[in-house]
Amino acid sequence: MSRRLGLRSRQVRGVYAGISVVAVITMLAILSALEGRADEHHEKGHHEAIPEQVAPSTHEVVAEHEAVQSGSSAAEEPSHVVLGQHKSGWRVVLERSAFGQAYRAFEEKLRQAAELDQDNEILRKRVAALESENGHLVDASFECREEIRANGLKADSVAEGGVETSRTIASLKTADPDLLKKTPKVIFDAAAEAFAKNDYETAGKAFVYLVDNSEDDAFQDAQTLYLTGVSLYKVGNYKRAVGYLEKAETHAKVEDLSYGPRALGWMALCQKKLGNTRAEKNTIRELIQKYPRSPEARRLNRNA
Repeated sequence: MSRRLGLRSRQVRGVYAGISVVAVITMLAILSALEGRADEHHEKGHHEAIPEQVAPSTHEVVAEHEAVQSGSSAAEEPSHVVLGQHKSGWRVVLERSAFGQAYRAFEEKLRQAAELDQDNEILRKRVAALESENGHLVDASFECREEIRANGLKADSVAEGGVETSRTIASLKTADPDLLKKTPKVIFDAAAEAFAKNDYETAGKAFVYLVDNSEDDAFQDAQTLYLTGVSLYKVGNYKRAVGYLEKAETHAKVEDLSYGPRALGWMALCQKKLGNTRAEKNTIRELIQKYPRSPEARRLNRNA
């Protein structure tokens, strides 16, 4: 807004400056013509009134010179009066003419342009102040949005069974932003590699994508479900982890029994984090009963 006002003001001043030059040149030409005609008329009238001028005597010249030296106004007054009357005549004509009116209108336009320039400067300062204030408001709005977003993530995490410091599935980031656009086999290999390197965010995000893919169930097996549950436990999303571990234990009965006791052991840890003591004890009892010879059951019996 301030730039548009400044541009408009400069355009107005440029137009008025051009008009001013033309007006001054025209005025000077008219004044010179009027003054020449007035001088010619004055000299003609003076010669007609005094056809013959007698040369002053020596005494008259000396007397006139003494009068000038002494500051007498007697010798100056006729010339001054005539000159004043001569100038006042063309000034009156000039002021009453259309040119005089146009020049006064031009001066008024210049005054208005100067006032407009001052108003533009005031507006520019006000716009700058408003822009600065708007910048502070934008920063405050961004901080509010980030706070709301953080609170929303905490609420989602609690709803998914985690704690306030845990991560939701949507908030997890993969090391490769385009990982989930690749083939399932590539995604699984990358997730397994990330799991081995303790990059549980990439592993959890990728494993969840594979086991929740309704169009391809090739990786909805005990191993992938188990790795998914452990990865989510590592990022603090305990409730979702329990769900995948339960599925892993179910699939292990017909696929690979070794994942059964491991899945139940991690389920008990998730339930402990959730503060569900009764569920934790039931899971441990189930583990010992179903898989009494498993390393997990033996470890629990030793600690009991």
